[in-house]
Amino acid sequence: MLAIRTFGGIQLSYNDKLIGKGISRKSQAMLIYLAITERAASREFLGELFWEGLPQSRSLNNLRVSLAQLRKHLPDSLIIERFSVAFNPASESWLDVNDFNQAAADGDTDDALRLYQGDFLEGTHLRGCREFEQWVVTEQEILRQKMITTLQRKVNNCIDSGRYLQGLTYVRRLLDINPLLESAHRQLMRLLAYENQRETALTQYELCREILDDELGVEPSSETRELYQQIQAGGIEAPATPAAPPHNLLPQMTPFFGR
Repeated sequence: MLAIRTFGGIQLSYNDKLIGKGISRKSQAMLIYLAITERAASREFLGELFWEGLPQSRSLNNLRVSLAQLRKHLPDSLIIERFSVAFNPASESWLDVNDFNQAAADGDTDDALRLYQGDFLEGTHLRGCREFEQWVVTEQEILRQKMITTLQRKVNNCIDSGRYLQGLTYVRRLLDINPLLESAHRQLMRLLAYENQRETALTQYELCREILDDELGVEPSSETRELYQQIQAGGIEAPATPAAPPHNLLPQMTPFFGR
């Protein structure tokens, strides 16, 4: 069983044992690329992707060395043909990205957060791999946005159902992922106000203003400023929790007690 973890960096394990020695970082990155793209790639393409700028003879020779490493340590993970290489979908394997995408699609925020331990391939930098690193940046943004969307949906659900403390946990995690998300700062301010933490909510506005100024050189939007003024004036109160829907059960009868 091959387990591939990509959030927060690269971690490969085979039969519950971590794999590190014997497989270069480029070989590990190539394995992940093939596993995620789920399509065969020509040897020439892979040589150019991971050994950019080298003569083709050298890049193809480097590719052969990498494939030999992967074949030795992970014998069933790749389908290696004369002209192409592909990840073997029939091999026993687990990829965190696949489970994360399913959790995000299902709205399973807790499972998505459990898997999302940092950006996709965070801290992975490979020399001579500009196109590969651009692919990584694109994937990072796609996966980060899925996590943000899942968290925003969860925070809104917590607000609508009156679970404000739980909402605070999720919105803070949201700001950990993207501190420039002004709408999340507003959600945090509102939730703090609902929990009678007015001064903390006002402090959060100042933090939001500093972050936007330092990183983007802009002021908070009018919507954020208006919310700040409302909280400052004490005009924000938690909405009434929606009443439970009526049921159609018969009323409980008066209990009968024997002698």
